[in-house]
This record gives sequence, C-alpha cells and structure tokens, in this order.
Amino acid sequence: MPSGHLVTPDPTLAGTASTAPLWMTDSPKEDAVDLWRRLVAVYPQTGLWPLMLEPLAADDGNRPWDDGELVPGDVAAVDALDPAKILADDWARVSSTVGDEAAAPLLEPYGNTFPGLAEAETSCERELADAVSGITGTLRLGLVAVRRPADAITRIGWLGPANYEDDISAYSAVLRSWEDRFGAYLVDVGFDSLILGVERPPRTTANRDHLAAEIAALDPDLVTQGAGSVTNLSSWINNSKLWNLWWD
Repeated sequence: MPSGHLVTPDPTLAGTASTAPLWMTDSPKEDAVDLWRRLVAVYPQTGLWPLMLEPLAADDGNRPWDDGELVPGDVAAVDALDPAKILADDWARVSSTVGDEAAAPLLEPYGNTFPGLAEAETSCERELADAVSGITGTLRLGLVAVRRPADAITRIGWLGPANYEDDISAYSAVLRSWEDRFGAYLVDVGFDSLILGVERPPRTTANRDHLAAEIAALDPDLVTQGAGSVTNLSSWINNSKLWNLWWD
C-alpha cells in the first residue's frame, strides 16, 4: 500500500472525535483504479472497503478530505430503515417543493405518486472491476471498515447532500438496496457526489423507469438541473456501467 493516514475530522463539526474511520493515501495516485480493483478483490478477507476520493475542485485544496468535513455516524442506525419508505417520502418532498404543476413534467411518467421499488435484476452483465473502467484521473484512495460498502458514507460521516438531508444513514439504506437488487456498489466519493459501479443494470424499459424514479427521489438535482424528467434520466442510465449522482 502507498503511505497514508487517518483523517482527522473538523472538531467544529464532529465534536470530540479525534479520528474518522477513514484511512486515505497521503497523495493522489495515477494507478488509483487498478489499486482500487486489487483492494476490492481482498475485501472479503480485510473487511476494508476501498473508495476513490474526489476533491471538490483542483484549485480548492482537497475538500472535504484534508479539511475533515466529516461527521462520523452510527452504521447500526441503517438496519432499522426502510428504503422504500425513504424514497416514497423523498418523492413526495420533491413534488411538494416544486409544486404540482411544475412537478408534472419532471416526474413523468409517474406524476405525484411514487411507483415503488424496481424489481431486482438477477442476470449479471459485468464484473465490478470492469464497471469502473470509465473512471479516470489521479485520485486518492480511502479505506473504510464496513460490513456493507453502502455503509461507508455513514461511517465516515460524508456530508454531500446536506442541502437536502443531514441523515446520511438514509442514503446508506437506499445504497444497500441497490447493492442487493442491481449489484450497484459505491466506488467513488466526492465533496457532493457519488459514483456507483453497476454489475446488473435493469434490462427492461419498465424496470429501468422505476429505477430512474428511485434515483430521482434520492437525488432530485439530477432531474431538476440535468435530465429534465424521470423519463430522460431512464435513458441516461440505460445499461450504464456507472451511476453518477451529485447534489448541488
């Protein structure tokens, strides 16, 4: 392994916590993707899930990692959460925030009623190691001790969607569900972004539309500031190796 260190959380955010449960390399690595693949291969033995760590901007230091903008959380809280309820509540919040008339084109084809969870995909399209081939750049690597990769953002206390939700355990609950149903695993974490590598993308248009509704509920900026509708978002994720999520 390259040289690295434990991240120190900002005490004004994390209180008395002296270290976060995140180890990261001292410097960015040109072979970050290859190193990530090797670390994933031994995760069953180590219990340490690797993350590629993106900075906010190249000219803005290495936020949030060097600044310690993290609030380590309790992973046990994720166990009690229902991803279907989380997403239905998020969908209702998007609809009520935007307003019924303005929300209609954004939430098509489902309108104000959340359609429920997409069906699980059982056919494996690719290996996770192949899915990350689209990630490029010189990045830092992090390691987090977690039972489920989805729990990493809660354990380290990532604050990316703070404008929408400060309970990151709810996001881990949804990511767990995507792991189970689609083999979608957390591979890259930025200041306000996540990238998931996908092994089993939905094969039918109907199921992909349902999944797009889930993603839009969790990450409305993808629709309101990007795709323009759930229908368009469904086309964006069609057979995609990577799901790119971001919050403004």
